[in-house]
Amino acid sequence: MKYPTQRQYRIFVLTFMHFNNFFISSTVGNWIMMARISTYMDNNLKEAGLSDPAMQALYIIFHPQHLAYMLLFNKWKVTIGVQHGKVFTKDELVDQLEHTNIAKWDLETQKVFEKGTEEYETIWQGGHAVMTEGHIDDRIAAILTKADLMEPYPGLAALRTIITAFHTLILGAEGLVSGKKGAHGSAAGNVETGRKVNGKAMHQIFGDLLKAYSGNDTELERYVDVEEIQKKAEKNPLVSAILKASIDKVASRTLLATDHFTITNDGTVALKFYLIKNLGDIPGIFVTVPAGQTLTFLASALGNITFRYIMCENDSLTTNGHYSFLFDE
Repeated sequence: MKYPTQRQYRIFVLTFMHFNNFFISSTVGNWIMMARISTYMDNNLKEAGLSDPAMQALYIIFHPQHLAYMLLFNKWKVTIGVQHGKVFTKDELVDQLEHTNIAKWDLETQKVFEKGTEEYETIWQGGHAVMTEGHIDDRIAAILTKADLMEPYPGLAALRTIITAFHTLILGAEGLVSGKKGAHGSAAGNVETGRKVNGKAMHQIFGDLLKAYSGNDTELERYVDVEEIQKKAEKNPLVSAILKASIDKVASRTLLATDHFTITNDGTVALKFYLIKNLGDIPGIFVTVPAGQTLTFLASALGNITFRYIMCENDSLTTNGHYSFLFDE
């Protein structure tokens, strides 16, 4: 059956989900999609819960299950990296932690809470030493503790996601550096089981949302990533021109903490790239790719990874730009 408008089709999809667990059926063989739609629901339940006690209650129910799936998903991604020789060893990650990450995390915290404030001192109790001194297992545990201490502060949500992802990476590195195929097979089996469990949890939350919003599809789409579910295969990399003195959307997608992009500016003017929540918003931060250069960034470098619109801006008043944007999954 064909639908005259995209909106009516979305209503059909959301209604269909009520009677069929579309969270499971739409993610068969696609653990990345499950990670994205689960992250979308989790992020938006959390945001809505700040002002709506009913949504906060649903977030409290769903969030632990979401974290459980993402832990399995990230462990599987690490094994993929091992098989292809793309993952760091534990020693290399410790070196990255000591010489790069801690200083960056501290600086990002100070952008929200000035050093010396009660919030800053609470988060950074024990200073850097808890992650640089002592037994390695205690130091790794301190990374997760640091992320947990950021939980009450929405302004640190993106940083907390980055730290949690690094903890997952370094925690799994020691047992995976041997590159045994058995580790990959076990991780794949675990994440597939987790996909089904997570899909059931999402379906149950969706049932509660239907009751809360009486089938209002506009409200329901705040929590169900219909765009990701319906998305057709994208070209990768995305190659596009951008007119002089203009802003254009590169892509729209739910982002994960481990996502990173390789951007090639093959034009003659510098281009800016950033994330925004709604089209037309002013970006908080951005990255600049000079003309003729190729640079790789973590998604968080472009802004808040709970925002889904990836934008490109050409500030030149006289010259059009051109770029290639590669999603490194």
